[in-house]
Amino acid sequence: LEDDWEVWASISMRQQDTAGSSVVAQKWDAVTDKGYSLYIDNGTIKGKIGDGSTTGVVSYDYTGDGIDISDFKLRFVNPVLTLHKKDSNGDWQQVASQTTSISSVGVTTGTAFQVGSQFRGKVYDVQVRRLYGTSSYYVLAQWGFDPVDMVQTQEGNGGNSYVWQGTVQNQRFDTNPLTYIFD
Repeated sequence: LEDDWEVWASISMRQQDTAGSSVVAQKWDAVTDKGYSLYIDNGTIKGKIGDGSTTGVVSYDYTGDGIDISDFKLRFVNPVLTLHKKDSNGDWQQVASQTTSISSVGVTTGTAFQVGSQFRGKVYDVQVRRLYGTSSYYVLAQWGFDPVDMVQTQEGNGGNSYVWQGTVQNQRFDTNPLTYIFD
């Protein structure tokens, strides 16, 4: 994705688990500062983009209650970065925005798309969408973390040496499954 895209995430967290920093969903290269990231940082949900020389960040206070699912989306339509949250009526509300000097977010194909690193809540659904025309977005990939969409294997030879790994099926296409490892 370079410009004109969205990353959606449905999450829930308990209030005490919003301390520290954790990834909700990202394709971010920390060495080059290129990519995009939706993450939690000490009670704030943040969206970040970078092109290697400039970084843009938007943020919104999010303390989580552990009961309700909160839907967020990070949107970049050159040059504006916005963060949105669904309200109780199911309508998207813009909660933060920043006009950046970034025209394109280039990420190398070697940078993995990551979901839930150090995240202490629940991720229910992640979508990556691309602008089509002037106002419609189509889904490039959607991962819902239901057991029916997951395949898991166990490796190791006993005790604490077991590693659980598997894939989460892309619900839109037969390509781009997510791979996970629990150790």
